[in-house]
Amino acid sequence: MATGDQAKRRRLIDGIARELEAHYVLPEVGKRMIAAIREQDAKGQYDAITTAPVLAERLTSDLRSVSHDRHLGVMFDGPRLPPPGPAAAHPPPPPRFGFGPIERMAGNVAHLVLNGFVFGDEHVRQAIGGYMSQVADADALLLDLRQNGGGDPDTVVLVASYLFDDKPVHINDMFSRDTGETIEFWTRAKVAGKRFGAKKPIYVLTSNRTFSGGEALAYDLQALRRAIIVGETTGGGANLTGSCPLSDGFAISVPNARLINPVTKTNWEGTGVVPDVKVPAPEALADAHHRALTELKRRREGDASKN
Repeated sequence: MATGDQAKRRRLIDGIARELEAHYVLPEVGKRMIAAIREQDAKGQYDAITTAPVLAERLTSDLRSVSHDRHLGVMFDGPRLPPPGPAAAHPPPPPRFGFGPIERMAGNVAHLVLNGFVFGDEHVRQAIGGYMSQVADADALLLDLRQNGGGDPDTVVLVASYLFDDKPVHINDMFSRDTGETIEFWTRAKVAGKRFGAKKPIYVLTSNRTFSGGEALAYDLQALRRAIIVGETTGGGANLTGSCPLSDGFAISVPNARLINPVTKTNWEGTGVVPDVKVPAPEALADAHHRALTELKRRREGDASKN
């Protein structure tokens, strides 16, 4: 696409406006975003942009300057390279379903790295049960979300279910702009494998790269006082998105739903999840491990005093 072509650019901006007006979760913010890019276009701010990917980046920047919504973005799906031939092919790594390393640290404290929440079928649910079962007998859990970029909300709920007992707990609601409905999310009464349960200490590690579904799990556990958050304030993306095709190879990711925590009645959009213990992300693991050991010692001493 010759991005200097005003007719094509106007068609693109009109398409963005239609999608935002129809679907963006905060209608008044959507109107302000539309006005902002129309004003920029009228001033000729896009005239000198000659490549489609750069135009997509600039439109994204201008839209986010109004909404501060990092789930919102304009993309250009340009020509793709052909897949590599048989000689260049490599066998795919075995799936880990978003899970990273799992290790047992001193004091029977488990460290579980969770980098994302994959969309799940029964096979995925069984696999997640296998991973979560590996930490079920630990005395404390360090749940590492420092590189977690999010994923499927249902999988977030599934993982959270292992951190409570079998009685369902209301952890989140989702309001949809498209339907006007609010859907409740509860932990599951039945899961594959073994639960860590609701009583043992949990420390959640965060960084400024923790985003979306990773933030949801941290925020909900914090709001329910089920975990202590250790690390950095997270990225600040609480809206859920849908992708909409536009003209000439462009598309837009439009947040069309928002999460509402039943305890706080709000979410972390734009602010991030603020940790209970603020430390640089590289120091979060050591800090949380020390806190877990201290808490376990305190509990043992408390139990001994009762006998």
